[in-house]
Amino acid sequence: MEKSLVDTVYALKDEVQELRQDNKKMKKSLEEEQRARKDLEKLVRKVLKNMNDPAWDETNL
Repeated sequence: MEKSLVDTVYALKDEVQELRQDNKKMKKSLEEEQRARKDLEKLVRKVLKNMNDPAWDETNL
């Protein structure tokens, strides 16, 4: 049985709503990922800076 135009419109409406929710989740996930990467970058820079510091030794780990 072929879908009516109304059925098709409602199906598309549901699909758009689902895509919006997926997009929102991906955006949030991306923001968390970017924040985590920046934190990691700061940490790596700090560790490298400390390693280049002549006062640094293994007891600082």
